Amino acid sequence: MKKIRKMLILGMTLLLGVFTFVSVYADEDNADNSSNKVEEPTRFDPNDYPAINISASNYHNLYPMCFDMGNSAVMVGYFDDIEFVEYSDNLIIDDSGIFSNDYVPFDLSNQIGMSRLQLASAGVVTIGLDFRVMLHEIYDGYQYFYLYDGSTTQLAASSAFDHQYGIHPRIYQFYAEIQLSSLTSDTIYFRFDASGAGDDDWQCDYIDINILVSRGNKAYSGIKYCGEVSTLSSNY
Repeated sequence: MKKIRKMLILGMTLLLGVFTFVSVYADEDNADNSSNKVEEPTRFDPNDYPAINISASNYHNLYPMCFDMGNSAVMVGYFDDIEFVEYSDNLIIDDSGIFSNDYVPFDLSNQIGMSRLQLASAGVVTIGLDFRVMLHEIYDGYQYFYLYDGSTTQLAASSAFDHQYGIHPRIYQFYAEIQLSSLTSDTIYFRFDASGAGDDDWQCDYIDINILVSRGNKAYSGIKYCGEVSTLSSNY
């Protein structure tokens, strides 16, 4: 009888050990699978962000999209093929100050065919400026970009930008958002500045811009540097 009892106890002990081993292995396997699992990106439903009702030859509907390395900005349409070429050879910026340097006016009515009041009537709350700039240095220094309403009200500014290639032109992408209600005219001014030891002149060779429109409030302050790119066209 004692022998049978010992065998039963031994059998139960073995079964308990096997169960514990399987349970621990399963937990570890689940943990490994969890750590290796690829997190699904956020998927926006376009139906949640209906297209803005705008009729214009260079306006395109697009799906909600993200900017600035993962921070979400819901944009539901954009105007493309907006380029500045008149300053391709003579827009030289020095360190004499923002209002002492030349500027580039961007008129909404002329460039996209709609005034700020017409945009507001169509449901636009925020406009995003996705622009690419070709520039080169004349002297080593820092470059700055600004957006102004009219001529004196600052809407957005970049931090110091350092072009690393001297006289060799490179193309850089920037992004900014403006609350439509903050505009007091249809004209947005691109302004520039420079700083550094001694002479730090630089030349803005070309600007290519897309206007994005949104029903939502702006998500960003300032002008975001988005990196170096290979082409001027920033069309989607």
